[in-house]
Amino acid sequence: MKDESKTKLIVESLNKSFCHHGYPLHRSEVTQIGLPVKKPSEDLQNLMWELWLDYENEMECNTPFDPLSIVLKDPNAAPLLSPVPQVQIPANLPPNIMQQAINQILQQIGTTTIPPVDYSVLASSLESTRCCSQARIEGKIFATRRPDMNIAMSVIRFPPKWA
Repeated sequence: MKDESKTKLIVESLNKSFCHHGYPLHRSEVTQIGLPVKKPSEDLQNLMWELWLDYENEMECNTPFDPLSIVLKDPNAAPLLSPVPQVQIPANLPPNIMQQAINQILQQIGTTTIPPVDYSVLASSLESTRCCSQARIEGKIFATRRPDMNIAMSVIRFPPKWA
């Protein structure tokens, strides 16, 4: 654009009217703020839609990030859902025998260590005829089952990497 005052108005409009980078601008909004818009042919529009559908599928846009689902797909996570032995202690045991029974039970309790599960999400992709680059968000999910049977998780996210 050669008209600096028009360019400045467009930049100010974009900065003040739209509160976040993820806001999708419609053609009518773009036209209103003064940017030139060409309506694509039906063939081009269909190609752009097919391209979007391909990205949508590859980036799993319709699948929410669900750490528990990712963990449960890992075969090492089976102990999170394994049965828990139940302890039946007779009522009215004398205190000293009750304490011995509890001590025996506590000695038999084992611990299970579940290794962290790696995850990777395609966050963005740039493609041209000359190159292709993708940014992936990767990390680890730590999961454990608490004594109350709930599963607790921590998600560690590493900075995105472009490759």
